[in-house]
Amino acid sequence: MCSQDDAHELRIKFCNNDNSHVCDVFWVDYDGRDVHRKRLEPGESYMEASFVSHPWRVRDCATGEALDADGGHVRAHQVSVWVAKLPDAERGALLRACAALGPA
Repeated sequence: MCSQDDAHELRIKFCNNDNSHVCDVFWVDYDGRDVHRKRLEPGESYMEASFVSHPWRVRDCATGEALDADGGHVRAHQVSVWVAKLPDAERGALLRACAALGPA
């Protein structure tokens, strides 16, 4: 899986709601490589500009383990990902693409 076109913009909010784990956020580039974008300490969050066809991965900082996506929220170590301002059809496509990523 890799990033595709830049047709439909969106904003994603990554939130680390865990009080004991640090996580790393990666954008998956056009060649399928993980590009580190942000380290989130416990309680931190940030917004990222992206596109519908751009996949993202969130990994546990200590283990490098990919955290699973489930219904629009990453549910490991209480990390959540929120997609803002995305039409329902495109949101569904994005969630399916995220679920298809699985662990790298």
